[in-house]
Amino acid sequence: MDEGLRGKRGVLDGLVATATPGRYLSAVPRGLCAHWLSGNVPLLGMLALVQCIISGNANILKAASSFSGVLPAILESLNKVAIESFSGRLLKGSDIAATIAVVYFDRDDLVSAESLSRSADVRIAWGGREAVETIVNLPKKYDCEDVIFGPKLSFAVIGSENLISPLALKRIARRVATDCSVFDQQGCANPHTIFVESEDTVEVETFCARLALEMQQALLRIPKAPIDGGTASEVISVRLQYELGGKGKIWRSDGTQWTVLFDPYADQLAQPTYSRVVHVRKVRDALTVAKLATSDIQTIGLALDPARRHAFASLAAHNGAVRFPEIGRMTEFDVAWDGVYLVDRSVRWITVGGPFS
Repeated sequence: MDEGLRGKRGVLDGLVATATPGRYLSAVPRGLCAHWLSGNVPLLGMLALVQCIISGNANILKAASSFSGVLPAILESLNKVAIESFSGRLLKGSDIAATIAVVYFDRDDLVSAESLSRSADVRIAWGGREAVETIVNLPKKYDCEDVIFGPKLSFAVIGSENLISPLALKRIARRVATDCSVFDQQGCANPHTIFVESEDTVEVETFCARLALEMQQALLRIPKAPIDGGTASEVISVRLQYELGGKGKIWRSDGTQWTVLFDPYADQLAQPTYSRVVHVRKVRDALTVAKLATSDIQTIGLALDPARRHAFASLAAHNGAVRFPEIGRMTEFDVAWDGVYLVDRSVRWITVGGPFS
């Protein structure tokens, strides 16, 4: 919130002096924020909601069918919360809950969708390409602010310096396993392809074997949700390409819990399979992978020394990627998210005084 508000959180409460003498700045809520939540990773939508609440907006949440029963329960819990501030003021959750509404309607219900869209001062949409394109094309106020978190993919790059000892290898493999297990790779920030810098195929295979052990351990730390028949079929299909087609090497669980695939001849992004299926690629120079970044890539996890990390990020950013966290923390929410400071988009900036030369 501080970063999105230019380091001046007080602007939400009134006028704040700027660096220019006699000039003041304030941020007022835009009005009504309409949220179209994604069913695969609803947590990010909740973090967006919190920012819109703090910035003083009213909120309507269009819930996904898989999450439509959870949100009312969360709001009901909020109703029961009351906290006394340091100044002695009683802060009641019911006051916040009264500014939030949860609605659900079928995706084919165009009348309801248009009504929600026309009423919004800010539209925040999460989801796949078809879903967000449908929302963007709904009629809206001419000055409505659109914040679109559409479909993105992510990958990771590991420098050779992380393979120099068994301890370093175990550490980086554990971090990769965490990033590939959270949300079962359904989130936009989950990696699907892992590029390992090495000239030695055996060295990369050793990494894959260690990663397989860590993927199994991750099941204990991050239990996997049951998968549907279609997803299971996709996992089995890609496994067969390696087991019977001679495409490369495979490490896998007894069931469909996790899979590690290594193709020693591929150096491009793999087609995502999801459901904890990890594709490993060998590259001679980690910096060459930056060319694979596009506007469809959100996050690239980097395990590189500082100088190369900055060089990689500079190259990949010009190609469209926007986040370069450390491996092991790829799915942790931070700002800006997807290149956007959401709180900045949920307020109108007010200036008093000036301008002065």
